[in-house]
Amino acid sequence: MPTAVPLFQDRYRLLRVAGRGTFGRVFEAFDVQAGEPRALKVVPAGAHEALLCDEYEQLARLRHPSLPRVFEVGRMRAALPDHGLSAGAPFFAAEWIAGDHADARVWDGNVVDLWALLADACGALATIHAAGLVHADVAPQNLLVAEGRVVLVDLGLATRFADDGTPRGTPAYMAPEAFAGRLDPRSDLYGLAATVVRIVGGRAPFDVPSLGSGARGLGELVQRILTAPTPVLHQLPRGLADLLARMMARDPAARPASALAVLDELDQLAPVIAPSISRHARPRVGAPPAPAIWPGAAPWIDAVAASLAAAHAVVLVVGAADSGRRQLVDAALARRQLDEVVRGRATLPIVAGSLDQVASALDVPAAASARAWLRGAARAMRGARARVVVELGDDPRAGELLGWRSHARAAITRRSPSSTMRRPGEQSWPTVATHRAPALDDAPAGREPSWPTVATHRAPTLDVDGIASLASAMLDGTPPRSWCAGLLAASDGQPLAAIELMRSLALTADPFGVDWSARTSAGVVELRA
Repeated sequence: MPTAVPLFQDRYRLLRVAGRGTFGRVFEAFDVQAGEPRALKVVPAGAHEALLCDEYEQLARLRHPSLPRVFEVGRMRAALPDHGLSAGAPFFAAEWIAGDHADARVWDGNVVDLWALLADACGALATIHAAGLVHADVAPQNLLVAEGRVVLVDLGLATRFADDGTPRGTPAYMAPEAFAGRLDPRSDLYGLAATVVRIVGGRAPFDVPSLGSGARGLGELVQRILTAPTPVLHQLPRGLADLLARMMARDPAARPASALAVLDELDQLAPVIAPSISRHARPRVGAPPAPAIWPGAAPWIDAVAASLAAAHAVVLVVGAADSGRRQLVDAALARRQLDEVVRGRATLPIVAGSLDQVASALDVPAAASARAWLRGAARAMRGARARVVVELGDDPRAGELLGWRSHARAAITRRSPSSTMRRPGEQSWPTVATHRAPALDDAPAGREPSWPTVATHRAPTLDVDGIASLASAMLDGTPPRSWCAGLLAASDGQPLAAIELMRSLALTADPFGVDWSARTSAGVVELRA
């Protein structure tokens, strides 16, 4: 029988090398735990690993349909000698985008598809720019067309708005100022417009094929970018061709002010380009922020990440179902994983789910009674060489598992011989449990966890200022104070509830004119659910 190929990190089945470059490899892989394809980006340990860690951290904070989701960062436990990668090399796992590069096909004259590409890419850029970042390498190979959307990938060169003299990007698509190391969001707009020139015309705007890729060819390319007339795409409707020409203006001040400004222009052009365009380029309600940048969430995430680094047996997170408790826990785990990678330490796998799902993943055997099974589950969690995330919710077994009720031998907070006899300096792997707030209220008097082995964190709620900040991000304006107070009351200050209530305003002509107090309580409860 053929020998089974071992899984990468005991979780990913490597399928093929999807890309390779100076900084490492990208593998197409299958996540056997999640049952989904993944992109694994790996770089050799050393000077370039900081780029990968930065890219992971940036993507983990951003949310947009045209940006890939990221799931895990770590260091390789085993070498991949066939690919020149040794144990300890950092990697991260991201959403696999099964698509072609934007310039992979000959343009067929479909202006509607071109409009959609610009709309999707500008939406992603607006999200990146709002986080204070510049992508720095908007080029055809970093725009993937897949399943009716365009996804902007590879934030490896992304940086804060910079003027440090370091050129970044793919030369044929770099803005003039980028060659001097000066970057701002309008540099990305230039790269996007240059990519459209490549798609429509079949070649980069100032391509010099006869001179090759050596120093002479690069010098001639830069000279043309700095001095040659900006290409005009006469194959396109005049308004769209004019927009793209302005996006490629040599002077950044002559370009559209922002990606949001481009989205506004695309909406104005839509009826002229084609009546069949049925969506707005710029949505009325923006994407909600990632958990790490919800108002008030960042210091909470820092505190939970610190608890994960300490020798706690359990980190208990308490919050209502719409508090975003699980998303916040995931952000804290990502922060801790990244810190371990940066420090050169081995990262732990994550086992997450309901109590029964976690027990199944940890191979907890059947038992003669429910209490005996619970003791076995607690013992497996305490001894797991993994970070265990248990979403307890309304599980009636929560009290016994956490030691609030009798028969504390089932509690995951109980010290076991293995945890008290660890060698000095050896980490005590924590378990993270999330639970709704009433569970603590139902606990017997004096039994709320206060032992040194437990760190308790209550998920943060929003105040009026937090509601105002969230509304400004999602609705693009300054909400009245009374409107914020009404939304605060309707959402109970729970971030996910507030986000869903604001999303319900997508078709409202005047979102800030809504009187929350006049909405029926039944309707608000339904929206929150």
